[in-house]
Amino acid sequence: HPQDHGSAFNVSPPEALSAGEILDTALTAGDFPPGRFRIPYPRFLVKAVLPLLRYRCLFSIVNRLLRRPWEKLVKACQLKSFLAPRVDMEAVVYLAGDTVFDGGRLRATGFTYRYDSFARGWAETIRWYRDNQWLPAAR
Repeated sequence: HPQDHGSAFNVSPPEALSAGEILDTALTAGDFPPGRFRIPYPRFLVKAVLPLLRYRCLFSIVNRLLRRPWEKLVKACQLKSFLAPRVDMEAVVYLAGDTVFDGGRLRATGFTYRYDSFARGWAETIRWYRDNQWLPAAR
């Protein structure tokens, strides 16, 4: 849409979801159903670490710690090694707040979603990653 050139748009799920709901949906799509390997969303813990955000070196340490178990999983499951888990400073800020993104402005351009919900789209994404050996098969 040329009339929207230079405008900013939020690309978000069709429904409004909290960070905890997005995490819960992602875990469920990954075959970690509620009650299995599940703890309540630790918003208080996330908020507690916010003062540490100014230390970028902490993120590199956390990401290095995540790399080893991931590499073992890649080897054990014979996965393609295109992915690597990481924690980004910006994600922690989002997870600590009550941020809700509205895609209404994007939809006003005529944009339509391929999937009618975040859950369906995420489940299809996980399926693709598994089919292409980027993630281990469901157990």
